[in-house]
Formats: sequence, structure tokens, C-alpha cells
Amino acid sequence: MNQRVFVHRVDRDGCILDVSPAWQAFAEENGAGPALSVVQGAVLWNYIAGAQTRHLYHVLMERAQQSGGSLHIPYRCDSPDTRRFMEMELEFLPEKGVFEFRNRLLRSEPREPVPLLDPNTCRSEAILRMCSWCKKVKIHDDEWVEVEDAVRRLGLLEEECMPRLSHGICPDCEARFRNGEPR
Repeated sequence: MNQRVFVHRVDRDGCILDVSPAWQAFAEENGAGPALSVVQGAVLWNYIAGAQTRHLYHVLMERAQQSGGSLHIPYRCDSPDTRRFMEMELEFLPEKGVFEFRNRLLRSEPREPVPLLDPNTCRSEAILRMCSWCKKVKIHDDEWVEVEDAVRRLGLLEEECMPRLSHGICPDCEARFRNGEPR
């Protein structure tokens, strides 16, 4: 299978130095508006939702810089009608003093559209937390489930508007990242 690779490079301060044409095309395919049309020179942290997720990126960048190798991080990048299983390879390039993020689309699965993930849907004041890495949704204090299960179990299709989404990290993903290599 020919895997698509989306590359962006970031300096030590988080400034986006460049993105590959494939990265830009992927952003446009996924409805990126004017905010993502020109990202060179922007700060990476403006595009990463949630303080917990931004902190994890800092930890991963520090780990990549100290290891002298690359980290491989599985994650999901879902749209309303597609589950995307991806992998991010993060490497510090000391000769250039930059971090290179290489994201690969490993596989995708179509699904019935999920209104919770539709950026154009009506939003209520209610907030649900979604894991930035695996895309599970927190429905109780210690229970995180797939998006479709959350919509069903919380009765969201019966609601006029979908709750807003806040991003964080589920306990399983946090433990995986904190207890050694992310892969």
C-alpha cells in the first residue's frame, strides 16, 4: 500500500518552518479554512487543542531531542464520515535544529456520518472531552468510549444541538506515553 506522508517542520520554539504539499492537500481535503491555508511562520501551539495535549507535545519533543532517534506515535485523525488510523514519526534534526513531524495515513475506514464530529453542526453549551490521540470520548469519570458509542449512550441524536468538544488525553493514552515509548 502506498502510504501518504504529511510532513511539517518546527523550530525549538514551536514556530512552523514549512509544511509539505501533501500536508497542505490533506488539510484542504479535511475542510481547512483560511486559518490553515498559510501556516508557515505560525506557532504550532495555536493548532493543538488542550493544555494537556500541548504539554504532551512538549514532552515528546524533548524526548526526541534527547534520544537522538525518532519516536513513532499511533493516533487517530477522524472526520465525521471516516476513521483514520495514522502514525506520527517525530525526529529532532540536530544539524538543522528543527523537529520533523512525518505523519502517515496507515488506513481509513468509512462510517456513517457522526454529527458530533461535524464542525458545521449546531453546538450547545454542554462540553464533552475527546482524547486528542485515540478520539475516544469521556462519558463518565473513568469511562472513555468510541465516538459512535458516546453518541448512542448519551442520546445525542435526540438533542437539537451537539455538545462542544474539548480535547485532552484519556488515561490509556496518557499511561502509554508516560511509561516509555509511545508506540
